[in-house]
Amino acid sequence: MPAGWVAAPAIRSGAPRVGRASSVTGPALTATAVSSGATVYYQWFADGVKVPGARSASWTPTAAYRGKNLTLGIAIARPAWKSLHQTVSFGRIG
Repeated sequence: MPAGWVAAPAIRSGAPRVGRASSVTGPALTATAVSSGATVYYQWFADGVKVPGARSASWTPTAAYRGKNLTLGIAIARPAWKSLHQTVSFGRIG
């Protein structure tokens, strides 16, 4: 999938805190990407390990994740094309 299919990268918001949502806006896809069937997928990670069920643009850490490093993996995929990947780092969960 051509990198030109991303109109704007993902932008993070929210400090990583227990009980507070951390999220991203985007990435924004171009009209061509959307009409071609490109899809955005999200996966949250704590210390590099997938957080079960955390597969949306926002996630609220629980006390079990306090002190762990929070990152979000983003993939933009379309059938028969190589996926584009972006990682957004949020820092340690307080």
